[in-house]
Amino acid sequence: MLKSPEAVIDSYMQNQYSNAIDYLSQMGKMKEELAKAMHAKEEAKRLQLETLVREEEFRVKIEAYTREREEHENFKNKFLELQSNIEQQRKSHEEMKQHLIEERERASENFDRRLEEIHKEMLEQLEQMRKENEKLKQEFNRRCVIL
Repeated sequence: MLKSPEAVIDSYMQNQYSNAIDYLSQMGKMKEELAKAMHAKEEAKRLQLETLVREEEFRVKIEAYTREREEHENFKNKFLELQSNIEQQRKSHEEMKQHLIEERERASENFDRRLEEIHKEMLEQLEQMRKENEKLKQEFNRRCVIL
């Protein structure tokens, strides 16, 4: 039963106090409800702003954690790559060492074989020189006897 302010004044003028009082009470309740609604709206807006601020803080933290995780992953990958390179170099070093040992053994065998061949050749030459020397002695003795 809402009336315009003129109706309220008319009613008041006609000594209808109870209607005027009821109307003013209703207006007070409506103002109170409107004030509560406005307060609730302001509180909701404040909470919404707080939520937005917290969301932004969380977003910044998440981005920082994401960057930190990516840096950690990059470091881990580089570390694993370095470990792999070190292991590969160690294997290569071992292979080269083994190759050098085998090469040294082959060179030593070749040297020993060549030394043996030279020794054998020298013995043969020595034997041949002895034979020639013996022939020369015999020839010398034969010539000396002839003379």
